Order: sequence, then structure tokens, then C-alpha cells
Amino acid sequence: EIVQEMDYWIRENGIGTDKDIALLLDYRASLCYMGKQYKKAIKIQKKALKYAASVDARNAHLASNLYANLGSYYLADKQMKEAKESMEQAVAIVKKYRIYSHDLIMLIRNYGAFLQMSGDLKAAGKHYQAALKMIAGSQSRKSSDYGLLLADMGSLYGQCGKLVEAEKYYLQAEKIMGMILPPDHVQLKGVYS
Repeated sequence: EIVQEMDYWIRENGIGTDKDIALLLDYRASLCYMGKQYKKAIKIQKKALKYAASVDARNAHLASNLYANLGSYYLADKQMKEAKESMEQAVAIVKKYRIYSHDLIMLIRNYGAFLQMSGDLKAAGKHYQAALKMIAGSQSRKSSDYGLLLADMGSLYGQCGKLVEAEKYYLQAEKIMGMILPPDHVQLKGVYS
């Protein structure tokens, strides 16, 4: 309903900027993605990117999110090459404009998971290590973001067959998350999954 209301105000009343239109299209693409209509989500997301085609400091955060989402849609549709290109574009924008937000953590984790899924374990490890360093410098080694990335490292080492190292990362993640979250929190249940 919210998307339809936004659509009405933008289309019928001419209210809204290019950013508003890009966000509206992003929301529409997200709805298609949730409905497993991946090709439609990709088509809509590409349209959204046209409204953020000229990336600058004012729209860099939006553009990086749009590319990251497009990468996720390609991944869901098993278009690996396109997924990689879109996610790398999102990462490049983040690096160029030094964007830091919780969205960045999701982008980092999603791109790392993509690298793992595509079998590029060495690149995934480098990616996670750089992310851990960034979070330690900007937040803390005791933040939930740091803990989640430690769990991702545990997953990576487990996939590599390095179970002793994997366990170390999982235990560090559990310790951090145990300090932050209540004992029955869903993320604590997922540390070893």
C-alpha cells in the first residue's frame, strides 16, 4: 500500500525527485524479489539505477544500495557474472565515497557470501579480513557487526576444511554476541548453524 501511495504522488502529482523515483522503483523491485519474481525485480532495479546513473556524493549511498540489491537479484536468478559485477560496483562506490552505515555491513556480508558461494574462498577471506579491520577501527571489536563477521569467517574456514580455525572464529562470535544480546536471541541460536 505504501508503494502504491508513493507511486500515486510521484506519477499523478509530479511530486518527487530522481532519488524518490529510484527509491520507489527499488521498493517495487524488492517486492518482486520477495515474490520470487527475480527477472522482473532485475528489470525494475535497472530502471531505478537510471535515476542514479550519475553517482556523486549526494546520491552515492543510494546508488551503492541499488547496485547491491541488483546483485542480490541477479544472484537469486543464478546470473553469477552479473551478480558479481553489480556487487563489485556497489563496493567500489562505497570505497570511493567512504560510505559507512549499517547498509554497508550488509553489503560486505552479502558480497563475502557471494564470493564463498562462487568458490573464490581466498577473495572472501581477504574481503572479510578487510571488513573486520574497518569495523574494529570505526566501531569496536565488541560490536554485533564485528561478531557477525567473525561468524562469517568461521563459516569460511569451515568451508575450507580448517575446522580448528573455524571453531575459534565461532567462539569469538558467540562471546561477543553473548555480551550484547539476551540469551535466547535468534542470532545466538544461529552462531553455530
